[in-house]
Amino acid sequence: MLTKIRLKDLGKRSVSDTVQNCSEIAPGDDGNAGTWLTLNVSEITYTLDSMLNDKAEINRFENNDQNEIFGLSEVDKLGIAVGVITLRGYLIGTETSDLQTFAKIVKMCKTQGVKMISGVDNTKFFLNYINYYDDYYANISKTANQVLDGIYVRIRSLRVSFDANKNTIEYTLELVETK
Repeated sequence: MLTKIRLKDLGKRSVSDTVQNCSEIAPGDDGNAGTWLTLNVSEITYTLDSMLNDKAEINRFENNDQNEIFGLSEVDKLGIAVGVITLRGYLIGTETSDLQTFAKIVKMCKTQGVKMISGVDNTKFFLNYINYYDDYYANISKTANQVLDGIYVRIRSLRVSFDANKNTIEYTLELVETK
């Protein structure tokens, strides 16, 4: 079963930038620069790591002198890492429309602009809820108790493999949240 995800090149160097550089905007479904590109995705992964100082420090252990058992070392939380969204999908290598979609994904990777990701129906797209309870996003990207229209991302990587026996192009697109 596939899920439809939309990806759009905003053509801006940062989210707050008001200037679009039209020569660097990748095309969407209709071939026009800066329009939504719809991807059929078979798997979505969202990774959010805590940045922890988990290196043991001398004399920072709990120690029970009676039986000489050491407990756990104290772990310090330093912050939250940037969220990473990984999209996995496939395209049919003999379909012209899929080959054009592949070329548009490659163009998105080569442009420097910020991208936006959303579901086709963003009220039912789970990633639009990832910042639902964040006060930061409540003031910037949404009003209270509503979902985000989209998430600003940068493309970290595109990995592609072609299976000649099946004529399928399998791709993994790794996106990093940005503000």
